[in-house]
Amino acid sequence: MNDIESKVYQMMDWAGIEAIIYSEHDNPHDVLGTHETEDGTLVCAYCPKAVSATLTYKNKDVEMYMEDEGGFFAT
Repeated sequence: MNDIESKVYQMMDWAGIEAIIYSEHDNPHDVLGTHETEDGTLVCAYCPKAVSATLTYKNKDVEMYMEDEGGFFAT
């Protein structure tokens, strides 16, 4: 895990992610999408059958990190 991936990992709401994966979250938008944190901007996506995900921002592609094998990606 590189420094950036480690930072992303630490910014994530793991209880919320688990609730989304197990279909128990009342408001998944609290976790999914773009969120400002103390450490920067975090973008999260849940794509259960995906093996990779890419975010396009300002005409640049950014590979998202698979943070959970259930299909949860973040960058």
